[in-house]
Amino acid sequence: MENLEYLSDEIGPRLTGSPQLKQANDWTAAKFREYGLTNVHLEPWTIAHSWTRGTAQARIVSPAGHPLTIASAGWSPGTNGVLRGPVVYFEAKTKGDFEKFRGKLKGAIVIYQEPESLSPPKPENLNGGLIRPMQQPPP
Repeated sequence: MENLEYLSDEIGPRLTGSPQLKQANDWTAAKFREYGLTNVHLEPWTIAHSWTRGTAQARIVSPAGHPLTIASAGWSPGTNGVLRGPVVYFEAKTKGDFEKFRGKLKGAIVIYQEPESLSPPKPENLNGGLIRPMQQPPP
């Protein structure tokens, strides 16, 4: 469990060709040696284009300003600067749904997943453990 926690929490995502993948490979080889395994080695390999998620910022500027929390999809290209365009929520669950978006996405900023709630769920009763219903008074 400690190994899984270290790989997941300390090293984090390990996309092919990323620095985190190299870190995870080196760490795993060292762990194997620590456990007494012999002939531990890493196989050489190359990838033409590696990808690492960079920073991303977005905000709606009209009709009212509103910041957005975003992350790019793996292997998506960078934007080479600021982009502006209409925001379109692309909700297509069937092949037929694609038709209603034909010709409407050029130059648009497309959101293709339903937004996630970033707020923790509200507890039913914050004081539930402290408050008890009133008892009947003695006769």
